Amino acid sequence: MFARDWSPKYRKNLLGPLSKLFNYFEIQPNPCKGVLDTSSVGSRKQSRFKPYKPLEIIKILDRLRGDSKYYFQFAFATGMRHQEILALKWSDIDGDTATVQRCISNYRIEERVKTDFMGREVLLNGSALDAINKAQTRWGKGFVFPQPNGDYYKKPKRFRLAWIEAHEKSGVNYRPMKTTRHTRATELLSKGVNPAKAAKQLGHDKETFLKTYADYLPEYDGGDDSLMESDFANL
Repeated sequence: MFARDWSPKYRKNLLGPLSKLFNYFEIQPNPCKGVLDTSSVGSRKQSRFKPYKPLEIIKILDRLRGDSKYYFQFAFATGMRHQEILALKWSDIDGDTATVQRCISNYRIEERVKTDFMGREVLLNGSALDAINKAQTRWGKGFVFPQPNGDYYKKPKRFRLAWIEAHEKSGVNYRPMKTTRHTRATELLSKGVNPAKAAKQLGHDKETFLKTYADYLPEYDGGDDSLMESDFANL
């Protein structure tokens, strides 16, 4: 059993209507007041996700089966938002590039993405291509990770259940599914990828990308210290 992340946003969405109901019936003090206090020190503290190390990813993927395994392998390899992956079609993929131009929002397809209405292109590395090439839907022309009837998943509940089970079986400390995105960002930064290029891949501006994902893990560093050299050393 995993505890729900009681973030300020989650508390507001869950208890906001209840708080209004108490106010309507003039119940004072409002029982929700303290719970909804998002200005507290604890609430102001930005939630940080601990990225997965390479060995942890291997352990998790090893405990997944079928399209769930390929789904999360693709998520780790691309850093795409899960609502983008669920809306991804085979027609969006051209060679080693995926055009991200739609997402799932409010349980339906939206012809846009969260931070860029024009969409973006995501480079599909070897791990991402391996994942989708093994997916049974590769012979179809619809969604890459669809429901059995071919329709899109309106929410990732089915994949989340497989995600939870994989953590239980592998013994890896549980993190929310969105940590696949944080892990990919950490991998890119740790390998020395230009932050502007990495931000473009994940659909952020550079400032937001660095503020959100400014992590470094030596496990993703290939050890090539030549990147640390200066072009002005021998002038």
